[in-house]
Amino acid sequence: MATSTQLKDMLTLESEPGPFISIFVPYSGVNNAEFEQLVINARRNLAQQDPKQSWRPYQAKLNHLKFPRFIRHRTLKGFAIYLGPTILRVFRLNYIVHPTSIVNDTMWIIPLIMETQFKHLHGSRLMYKNAIKNIRTHYRLANHRKLTSHDLTQIVKIAPAGLIDTLLINRDVPFKIKKILNDLAITTIGFGGRVFVLPKHDIPNQIPAAIIKRK
Repeated sequence: MATSTQLKDMLTLESEPGPFISIFVPYSGVNNAEFEQLVINARRNLAQQDPKQSWRPYQAKLNHLKFPRFIRHRTLKGFAIYLGPTILRVFRLNYIVHPTSIVNDTMWIIPLIMETQFKHLHGSRLMYKNAIKNIRTHYRLANHRKLTSHDLTQIVKIAPAGLIDTLLINRDVPFKIKKILNDLAITTIGFGGRVFVLPKHDIPNQIPAAIIKRK
């Protein structure tokens, strides 16, 4: 399972050459044929997005990946593969994911954030509710001090300056918006900020994203 330390370490890989391929596979019912189809989709998307990029270094990394051995785990519900021309990282996930492959200039870290953000609660529903309550309280107090924003354009502008203390991401937004939020998450964590990916009913006003600014 991914840890918060591993998540931060992942961000150091952003300096490696891309594009990056992020593959997410559920444990239940998965087989080699389905995994190979995700790889085929990724290869096709890579060729469309960056025709000059060779597939050869990606395939060389995949050749070292023995798919079945990664899924023999009692508590495993899915796993994430991060692939670049020079890197390969695999993480087990303890929640169900949809089979997906994403080609992007940055790694798709939202699933890893979801994996790590409440791991310390050990699955306790009561502790989760209390954690959400604390996040809402923190946001409300910051809002009174005019230290919040849900204007996505403004959030994108101030993120590179390291001005975000906490980023709240609506996990239910469309993929096009989620790509922006994924990059915001990378930037926020890179500056030592906190990121939470929550269902829309736990986000203030069910907006795509909200932030608490640093003083």
